[in-house]
Formats: sequence, C-alpha cells, structure tokens
Amino acid sequence: MTTSTFSTEPLDVAETATAPRTSLSGRIDTARFWVGTGLTAGISALAAFIALIISNDLLHIPVLIREGGHLVVVGYGAYALIAAAAAVAASVLYTVLLHFAPRPRLYYGWIVGLVTLLAVLLPLIPLTVATDWLTNKSDGNTFAIVENAA
Repeated sequence: MTTSTFSTEPLDVAETATAPRTSLSGRIDTARFWVGTGLTAGISALAAFIALIISNDLLHIPVLIREGGHLVVVGYGAYALIAAAAAVAASVLYTVLLHFAPRPRLYYGWIVGLVTLLAVLLPLIPLTVATDWLTNKSDGNTFAIVENAA
C-alpha cells in the first residue's frame, strides 16, 4: 500500500495573500549571497572559456567581434571576464530589485528573459544591421541593408 507524500491540510491562501510585506533584506544572508555570486561568476567564466575552446578549436567556428572596422577573433580571457561580469551584474540587479521593486522576482524574471531573448536574436541579425543598431548609426534603411547582406 502506498501513502501520499502530500499534505492534506488546507492552505489559508487569503491570509498569505493579504499579509503585510516584510523587509526582504532581513531574509537574505548577504554573506552567503555574495559568496554564491562569486562562485557563479567563476563558473560562468569557466563555462564561457570552455565554450570558446569548443567553438574555436574543436568545431573551427570563430567567434568574431568588430574592432576598428575589422572582424577579429574574441580573446579567451576577455570572453571569460565578460561572462563573469554579467553574472555579477545579474546579482547586483537582483539585490537592487529586492530592496526597491514591489515584486522583485517577477521583474527579475522578465528582465532576465528579455535579455536572454536579445542575446539569442542578436547573432541571427546580419552583421551590418546589428552593428548599425548597436552603434546607433542606422539610416533607417534597414531592409536595403538586409538585402545587400544576403
């Protein structure tokens, strides 16, 4: 005979929904949070380093950036540092939202989701359109640029 692992006691949802909001800073152990941030930054730097090794050396697919009007291969260290900086920036954003936003986890989820969508879509845009969009030098003739790039 199997027994249920779920609690059969009813939840008082109305009491939870109307409870006053308490200070979120008192519920987070800041030392553990920032140690976790450092560990996450290190892991993301290592993951970026490994991904660049796989892309450049094993698959022979160079990861390129535009520098001075020319395309150059991304350096391993710079790529890893950018990944670590992104992890720290995400933690700082989360901390700021916890202290000031009315629904911090909801806003953080939306921000991370939209930034992830942007990171996925940017490589799919032709290089000339992406460069013009990022440097804000677009002349408004995007369709002509896309047709010329294809």
